[in-house]
Amino acid sequence: MLTKSPLEAWIARKTGCKQLTRAKLEQYQLAQLQKTVRLAKAKSPFYRHRLAGFAAEEITDFAGFARLPFTYPRDLRENSLRFVCTSQADITRIVT
Repeated sequence: MLTKSPLEAWIARKTGCKQLTRAKLEQYQLAQLQKTVRLAKAKSPFYRHRLAGFAAEEITDFAGFARLPFTYPRDLRENSLRFVCTSQADITRIVT
């Protein structure tokens, strides 16, 4: 019998799956991507505009994820504060 690696055990705990399969892991990943898109649209002025007309529920597979628009370096240079998803008072440190 193969023993689980620490990474596999952590992923199983994080996803709530006792028997981790590729399908279950992909389902979890897609749900997290949808959650991230919803959060970005709700909290970030930049992504609210950039993702207008794109619903998180459109990400039903990884091909759907590939349809998300790119974010370019110029976007960060020109709109840095519009990316923020929280109050600036809550930010203590920025890591890049």
